[in-house]
Amino acid sequence: MRTVSLVTVALLSVLYVNSAAAAFNNVDCTSAANLSALGIPQGDCVALEAIWDSTGGASWTDNTHWDDLAWPVDLWFGVNVAADRVSTISLASNNLIGTLPEELGNLTELTQLNLQANQLTGPIPIQLGSLTGLLVLLLDHNQLNGAIPTELGLLTALTRLDLDHNELSGTIPTQFQNLTALTRLTLASNRLSGTVPDLTALALGVLNRFGFSGNRFVFADYETEYVVYRDNTTFD
Repeated sequence: MRTVSLVTVALLSVLYVNSAAAAFNNVDCTSAANLSALGIPQGDCVALEAIWDSTGGASWTDNTHWDDLAWPVDLWFGVNVAADRVSTISLASNNLIGTLPEELGNLTELTQLNLQANQLTGPIPIQLGSLTGLLVLLLDHNQLNGAIPTELGLLTALTRLDLDHNELSGTIPTQFQNLTALTRLTLASNRLSGTVPDLTALALGVLNRFGFSGNRFVFADYETEYVVYRDNTTFD
């Protein structure tokens, strides 16, 4: 099995605390007073600002309390905080238009990221591989493209990974063999091809959904998985 390079690990360990664009008008992520009012550290603030900036936050369907110092971050729409760290983000079907920022890698206590059914384009950032406590990652029904990052194979706590209905290409990373906690994996309706790596260790007896259809696979590419899981898993 291929391993993630030391260079990649080093890259994932970098905390992105310098935002290239001052997207927030009212919140300053470099101000200690602002961070105290928001109830989160600088890196988390920078990540939220980057999401706002790169996906057109001012035009979201619901952006209640975002960029408002009068409200702590755990009252911002779609954001939950636990122990002073951003723990979940749920902005599904919220008119996010743009790309996923690399600063998402700052959110190292995140357990759920739900950005499904928006208009997100561009690649999936490799920095998501630093979110090793992530349990649920939902990026489906967007227009994300490029290869699936091998770094997602570092997210060994994941129980659900939905990447279907995008424009992803290339192969399924061999590193997905590490995701043994998965009970749901949907990759349908992309442009993926090639032999599927041996995924038969993924929560055998628990896995309830494999989504492979609408790609460029042939049955022989995932026949092994089908034979192992066909009695208790929905294939589509």
